[in-house]
Amino acid sequence: MKHLISLFLCLMTLSSEGQTLVKEFTPGDFGSYFYFMGNTQKGFVMNVYNPTFGVEPWISDGTNEGTFMLKDIGPGASNSLFSNDAFSNDTILYFFAFNENNNNVINLWRTDGSSNGTYFIDSLGPNYPNKYYEEATFYKGEFYYFISSQSYKSLYATDGSQKKPRKIYTFNDSNYSSRSSIKVFNNQLYFYGYDKDHGAELWTSDGTSAGTKLVFDLNTGPKSSIYNNGQMARCQDKLFFIAQRDIKEGYELFYISTQTGGPWLFNDYTPASNVSSNIYLIEGNDSFFMFNVNNIVRPTTYVSDGNWNNTRKFHEPKDPDPNDYFYTYGVHQTKNFTLVSSYTSVTGAELFKSDQQFNNLGLLRDINPGIGNSINGNITKIFEVGKKAYFLGFNFMLGNDIWVTDGTSDSTILYLEFAGNNQSMSDILHQWNNRLFFAETIDVNIGKELYELNINRSSSIDQQNLFNSGVHPNPVSAGQVLYFSNQACSFELYNTLGQLVWQGESVDGKSTLPDKIDKGIYYLSVTKERSNIRTKIIVQ
Repeated sequence: MKHLISLFLCLMTLSSEGQTLVKEFTPGDFGSYFYFMGNTQKGFVMNVYNPTFGVEPWISDGTNEGTFMLKDIGPGASNSLFSNDAFSNDTILYFFAFNENNNNVINLWRTDGSSNGTYFIDSLGPNYPNKYYEEATFYKGEFYYFISSQSYKSLYATDGSQKKPRKIYTFNDSNYSSRSSIKVFNNQLYFYGYDKDHGAELWTSDGTSAGTKLVFDLNTGPKSSIYNNGQMARCQDKLFFIAQRDIKEGYELFYISTQTGGPWLFNDYTPASNVSSNIYLIEGNDSFFMFNVNNIVRPTTYVSDGNWNNTRKFHEPKDPDPNDYFYTYGVHQTKNFTLVSSYTSVTGAELFKSDQQFNNLGLLRDINPGIGNSINGNITKIFEVGKKAYFLGFNFMLGNDIWVTDGTSDSTILYLEFAGNNQSMSDILHQWNNRLFFAETIDVNIGKELYELNINRSSSIDQQNLFNSGVHPNPVSAGQVLYFSNQACSFELYNTLGQLVWQGESVDGKSTLPDKIDKGIYYLSVTKERSNIRTKIIVQ
């Protein structure tokens, strides 16, 4: 299959109009190792492997001359970077690196995008803040983070200068149970902290030692109320969190309010004794937020403006499949439209259309048809330039490629296809200063390198040919004759799992479908000479 796609790419996507090579980090056909970390005013930062310097931080302003290594933190070929986790306010970026003498010690560094502005901030020991769990944040012009061990957890703040960071508060005997996200709400920091009298409970801080205090002891006594690393979500005048106040009620959705205080139970979605609702929170916009309730017959996504009476299901199709369920990963808000990344048992993980009030307007496009996933749940990003949004979409025949949408199904199309059937769904697309960059293989002769995407062109992919091979009839029945508009051609038929179920060559422009093929959706790849086109067919 891969060689067919490669032929198709040679004809359709290797145009210089589609992209511009910014930097070839490893000359020759060896692909480079690098990942995007975040932005500064001077450019975007990457962790890049170079055989001479190892894995180190690099900067790029989108030009070859402006792409260079910021600092050789680990001298010589030793690696200093081990993760692309970083925190950025688009001016300063904080990242993590191994101590040059001890890989069990992790250090906090910062950069403003210049070599002189890249320097050590603090030693974190063996642990570092996890970006996915939001264990660090920017607040009042400083960067706040935790240093944790089995016996303590301390909150620190740095203004990004080379002076020693401020220690704000230390929690003793954390035993990792209170590793927590940090959320800014009502001009205060909120997070979970542990002490022996209260367990792990919700705390607040104004950035000073004196202003750091316990909000309440929800699960009274030394028992902890924390759930899922203290995940929280803001909505209007409320801060929502999941907690357990007693074992009989289980973990449920609570909130505090700037108007009415709290804590208040929002709702017990599983009122049976000793059963938790196992809720996952998703921040939406200033007026609405979303959450998944998991411990029921099927996972369900809800939308709320913060009031129980205005809380509803996000996905309610007119003719629901009794076996269908809906689970949401995140909200992608642009200036012109809203997309929601969700998984259903019918479509797999795909993007769904919404509006500012989070009314579900349906599936954007089933890029990986059937139950296959086209997006990578939690890490999918939408990059908006002009009135369009670009994202990585996966299709089992095409691999992982760049797609574009204006928020409508018909205009959601493949924009740039990479060389080879790339199976990776990693975060390889990045935006800086209204420009888009990607890390992938366009030319197999130079491998995976850094490119800028040309967003001012029409798609070079022939969408009609991509999804219409001129095969009829469609739908078709088992044992029926298929007719090909390309008289002499070879073909391969795949099911929605990407498994090859039938292949052959047409005779006088036709071929008979096997008698024992199952009903369902299939994908047909038709090749004639050096041209390859693909289509979806239905066996009924």
